[in-house]
Amino acid sequence: MPESLSHLEPSHAWTLTFSLRPRPDWAQGPDRHATHSLPTGSPDVPTGRLSPKPDFPPSYLRAQTGRDEAGSRIGNVISKISGTMAELRAMNEARSRQRREIRVYLSNQDASFELVSRIMKFVEYKLEKMTPVTFDSSLISKTLQTELYMSQRGEFLEVLPIFHLTKEVFPDSFAAICACLKKHVFESKERVFSAGAVATSLFITVAGKFVYMEVEDAGKEQLVQGGEWFEELALYAEGLVHHSTLSSKAFSEVLSLHNEDFIDNLQNSPDCASMFCEYAKEFIDGMRKNAMGGHQHQLYLSQYCCGKTKIYQEMFPDSKTRLMNIRLFPTELEELPDTFELEPLDVGDESGALPRMPGSGLLHYLQSLSGESLELDLLETALWTHLPELNRHYGAYIVFDQVAERDRADSACLSLVALVWNRYDLFVKPQVDETTRLTPAQWDQLQDILSWTKPSHEQIHAALVLLAIRGLGKSVHVQSQSECEGHPEQAVRYLVDNARNVVPSIIPLSDTALHCLCSVLEIHEIFNLAQMLQGENVPASVAQVQEKIAECGPEVFNCYILFLLGFMSGIAGGRGSKFLTARTAPSFIASLQVFSQLTKLTPRSVYWGYLRARAGSFQSSFTTAEDLALVRLACLSRVQGAQSFLHLQTAWSGLSNKQRGALVSHLLADGITRQAMIFIFLPDCIQKSMANPTVGLTVLLEVLVDLLAHLQVILKEVPNMQIWIDLSDLAEFAAAVQNNFVFQTCISRCKVDVPQPIGKRAQIQLQMTSANWLRIQEVETDLMSVSHRVSELLKRQQWLEAYLTNAEAWGV
Repeated sequence: MPESLSHLEPSHAWTLTFSLRPRPDWAQGPDRHATHSLPTGSPDVPTGRLSPKPDFPPSYLRAQTGRDEAGSRIGNVISKISGTMAELRAMNEARSRQRREIRVYLSNQDASFELVSRIMKFVEYKLEKMTPVTFDSSLISKTLQTELYMSQRGEFLEVLPIFHLTKEVFPDSFAAICACLKKHVFESKERVFSAGAVATSLFITVAGKFVYMEVEDAGKEQLVQGGEWFEELALYAEGLVHHSTLSSKAFSEVLSLHNEDFIDNLQNSPDCASMFCEYAKEFIDGMRKNAMGGHQHQLYLSQYCCGKTKIYQEMFPDSKTRLMNIRLFPTELEELPDTFELEPLDVGDESGALPRMPGSGLLHYLQSLSGESLELDLLETALWTHLPELNRHYGAYIVFDQVAERDRADSACLSLVALVWNRYDLFVKPQVDETTRLTPAQWDQLQDILSWTKPSHEQIHAALVLLAIRGLGKSVHVQSQSECEGHPEQAVRYLVDNARNVVPSIIPLSDTALHCLCSVLEIHEIFNLAQMLQGENVPASVAQVQEKIAECGPEVFNCYILFLLGFMSGIAGGRGSKFLTARTAPSFIASLQVFSQLTKLTPRSVYWGYLRARAGSFQSSFTTAEDLALVRLACLSRVQGAQSFLHLQTAWSGLSNKQRGALVSHLLADGITRQAMIFIFLPDCIQKSMANPTVGLTVLLEVLVDLLAHLQVILKEVPNMQIWIDLSDLAEFAAAVQNNFVFQTCISRCKVDVPQPIGKRAQIQLQMTSANWLRIQEVETDLMSVSHRVSELLKRQQWLEAYLTNAEAWGV
């Protein structure tokens, strides 16, 4: 061993390593900087440093490694704490700098000590609540940012019932709405919003105390704390004005949600938007009925309207609305000692198969009724007694929260009794305007129609019971439990067959009357007279009702006419008939006069015979194919009178010859020899298009031409002679769109939902898709504007040419 290495312990063997290799960790002891070098100039080994061979005991190496790892972890923790402390110092320095800047500014403004103190207190509060720390948003994904906002703000937004429901059903939409909330800090006596200002946002109090005062209760202040919301209506309606003032009583925080941000988010979730549309309609309707209800009324409506939504009712069904739990009893049983002795159903029995009652109270009442002694109050009380579904306190409509439907059913029954017993005064009692009241001549025409039906008391009984229960089929509770969603007539039939505890008026009916009722219900399902009055259906629909009446017999037909008289009279509700006025009665009377020949004429003769009668009221010719198409379009447009028909002709003239030809072909298709497309909700489309200055009737007709061409390609393999296309989505789009070009081209971005298999009744849904809804408020570009102007010039030229050609024929 060389002499230079003799001082090392003999039990360790050492080797020479080159200085290029790193020193091992175990050598980092107290003498970590010592190196052991060979004598300079040694001929055998190059100059380097010494390192040990790995021949130490394993236990020694493991203990040494553990101590090194623990020391490394402690070092990392200390490093992180030091970094955090540095960040906190930087934040405090930034806050201190802001405080200094404000103090310097205030000192230069020569502000009073009291004002400076108030300002500095507010600055301290705001710096504490709204930390001015920013970060690079690219470091966090958009999804994580949204979740962060929801964790911070979600608890405040979900105090609103509809947003709590949104969180449960549409969590992504809820999180996106949370991200749109904006935070505001207010000092003492500062106003959050003021009476008279335009309302555009929802406000939610987070922390602090507030003073709330309504205009109607001037001088009456209410103390409000965190966790309450105000002006929810501003999210669903435009042009609102605040009718109250909310002021901060101390330093406080508020979250706000602007209506435009809210709507933009809903456009990304059609199902969530549909739920909010349903909710908003109920909410706005409730506010319209009680405009002076104030803040407390809005809080009540929030809970009430949320519970009315279809999604809420599916998630949280009310036991009171379960068919098996409903019992309808008169308020005073002594009035009907032998008529309504209802036996309780067994728990869980949904059949409602109550025993037939021994008496027939309503039939006996009708047989004893005298027209001369008929009084409205007594008649109404008697109907509530014998038709318990109509009772305004405990009836089935009240159980299912269908107040409007109850009013219509009540009006229909009262009107039918007034018609049958020839009481004109009772029928027109709700028609206060003498200029539009049903005329005695029109009343005589209705009496003539009634006379040829020669109704029996049994048929009147069946018609009254059907009028009383028909509206229950529209209840979402009934449709969901009967599995007849979207088919109200089928839902009513389910009640008749399986839940007579809900419709006890069925029980006293004789077998003949019950047969009439069920047959009329089937006829009403396949043929809706109201649709014929508007020109929605086609001759094939008349053929279907002819086949059904031929199968059922003349008694059912007479009962059907009675039902139609009551049904149309009660459409607008009222204690009597609000609907059948001097203005609306002519079209209804014309349809019934044609219907009196239903068993004798062909379907085309019945259908076009009615439209010929309507053409006379428009002072229109009825000879060419285009004349017939225009008259049907006038019915679809709900035109009243010659002047309105002239405006329709003007819009029609703005179309090209090819477009008019396509519409004539569509409007004249009968569904018997040629396939017919029946546009459901087309009258609503027309009304909303005419009300929207951006759209107008001519543009809507152009869009319908594009839709027809689109459907002919998609449905060319469908064998059905009648195809129903639901245009409800297009109607809503026509009301909301603010860009003419977007509406003109909307069919290219729509979706046609064709069920597979197509089924016997081919019903198709036209969906506008998010590609259309996202553009409803799009601003017109220069290119759009030029295109629109050129198109308008072409339309005017076409209109002028058609006007000069047809002026003489129109008598203008």
